Amino acid sequence: KILGLISLFISLLVITYVNISNNHWNSDYNIKYKSANSYSIEVSVDNPDYDTIRSLDLLPWDVVVEASRIQYISIPSFTIEEESIDLSSDKYDISWEINDELYRGNNVAIQIDQTGVYDCKVTITPISTVNINKNTKHNTLLTSKRKIDTSLYDSIDRSTDSYELTFKMAVKYVRREIRSLNDNDLNNFFQALQTTYTLNEIDGQALYGSKYHSAEYFLQKHLNGAGRSDCDHWHDGAGIVTHHMAFTLELEQTLQSINPTIALPYWEYGMDLYLYSNWYDSPIFNSDWFGEASPITADHSIGDGGFWQGIKLPNGENYNDWSIQDSGSLNPFYNAYGLLRTPWNHNPSSYIGRSNKTYSDYGDSAMPSCRQLLDCFESDSTAEMNQCINGNTHGPVHILIGGAWGEGNTLDDDDISSLRSHYKPAGFKNLWRMGFTRCPDSCTVGESCSCKVPDEYIQTYGAKTILELALLNDTVSGDTDEIYLKYLRGYEDAAAVGDMFTSSAPYDPTFWSVHGASERLLDYKRILVSQGDVTDFDETWAYDRGDGRAIYLYGVCDWSNVKDSSDLTLPTCDMEQVCSGHFENDLLEFSNFLNNEDTYTNIEFYDFIHPWNDDLPYTYDTFDYDYCANEGMSFTSYTSSYKGNKNMK
Repeated sequence: KILGLISLFISLLVITYVNISNNHWNSDYNIKYKSANSYSIEVSVDNPDYDTIRSLDLLPWDVVVEASRIQYISIPSFTIEEESIDLSSDKYDISWEINDELYRGNNVAIQIDQTGVYDCKVTITPISTVNINKNTKHNTLLTSKRKIDTSLYDSIDRSTDSYELTFKMAVKYVRREIRSLNDNDLNNFFQALQTTYTLNEIDGQALYGSKYHSAEYFLQKHLNGAGRSDCDHWHDGAGIVTHHMAFTLELEQTLQSINPTIALPYWEYGMDLYLYSNWYDSPIFNSDWFGEASPITADHSIGDGGFWQGIKLPNGENYNDWSIQDSGSLNPFYNAYGLLRTPWNHNPSSYIGRSNKTYSDYGDSAMPSCRQLLDCFESDSTAEMNQCINGNTHGPVHILIGGAWGEGNTLDDDDISSLRSHYKPAGFKNLWRMGFTRCPDSCTVGESCSCKVPDEYIQTYGAKTILELALLNDTVSGDTDEIYLKYLRGYEDAAAVGDMFTSSAPYDPTFWSVHGASERLLDYKRILVSQGDVTDFDETWAYDRGDGRAIYLYGVCDWSNVKDSSDLTLPTCDMEQVCSGHFENDLLEFSNFLNNEDTYTNIEFYDFIHPWNDDLPYTYDTFDYDYCANEGMSFTSYTSSYKGNKNMK
């Protein structure tokens, strides 16, 4: 039975005062405070919707309050000289200074909309010393709030009898595993996400403000970053994490412009291998969630009757103003059928496409395992973690949901049976970026439409050389001209590929809950480094190419010397050049997360998303992997007794 991932939200702090004249924090969270007595105050922040977030013990703040939600702050325990004091009576006055506002009483309702970290103070004063101004409302259960005005308290003698506690309150959005959300939050998330598909950019910003962006906006942005023919500016390099975490935050803030209570949920897909007989049995793929995993419709479009069944990809006609010479790349925005979709993807359907098979073969048939997650977690550097996050711990999710089809009989030959897998579209991209395979600009639905390696290239270079130049020679089984030619013909066209497996992935709604799981993995490593528990983790900006078995283009191919797609002049490829977007100081195309026109380079955003950063607007509910501990692979001794909830089943 899988132990739980999340034990949700009451933030708890216990601090003891001792009789010393100085007033400051020490590492044991004791406050040294001048007082005639030793006393302790326990502060509790209660979220009526969730239990305690498991991550609190690993975060540097005393309490965490969720942004834009009503919560209750109270003192469940107060002791003097180890004697418990009853605060339920009218014998004590309790005042709170939080975010420059004053609250009175115990179990006080608070709501703070602005994320950040605040210095707070609670003061307990015996009621016998209090002569409250008649204009001040006092209630020990729930009181109103007002800006701090010390004149209201001039009549309270705090010199000898007051007991004070100062503490750090972090106001954050808390990202939770999607299956742990209550029904209200789950519905709010999907309603807001669906709005981005039905409300365009102009109308959405008029209604919700400049933070709003449409699904089309996110699709074209990812196509421009990942779908160009010169190189992949977002993947396969050191910028993989920063681009995707910034992209995810941009979507989250779009959803918050619609409903400010939303925190983007993540999908801890690593659990699914142990929860379900088949990965596609997860509630993730319910019709009222993200829609069916593997449609049985002829065009592989979602057909389960839910919202996503009717969603069409935008038309690409508004994106045809493109200069190969100026950009050094083919147009990344639309395919041969005029859809805003990966240009080499010959899926003629205007709907989101999915298949649980890749070219009639199940291939990668399981979600990433605990072994893969733990291997990535145990990396010695961010360079290694960038590589495994790009690959084993995250890539299979895209492949499984996207899939591919429409290959006809091109893979019937058993000599190239290995291409009935994700190797084919991955290898195809290398040939395409290097210009060795050429794709039509337009096709008619119902007629043949495919990319092809021109015969003159084969005559000039030979199939073996082309495969070697495209870094595909290691995938070939055999060493004859006939075998090399079979592989080259097998790779030359990707046919129809599910959107999640391409640069148009953000239009598949599952995209948005995938990357939080990767960030959570990296976050936990960084926390252990900050705590001093891990001392040999190298955070030098870099990317480790691993064992070389991953199929992607290492260098950059400049297409500026190619007139158009029909010009068989080859681009100039430099396999030693690093793709822009992956350098430490490259400026990201994401900004204003803190509403002060803030911009970020890769390294600046990497620093920004450190889980201990006061300014980071969000945190995660847990950094726990006890479902892996149950499989004999422990990330930490920090375990839970969480048993799951109704949506896990």
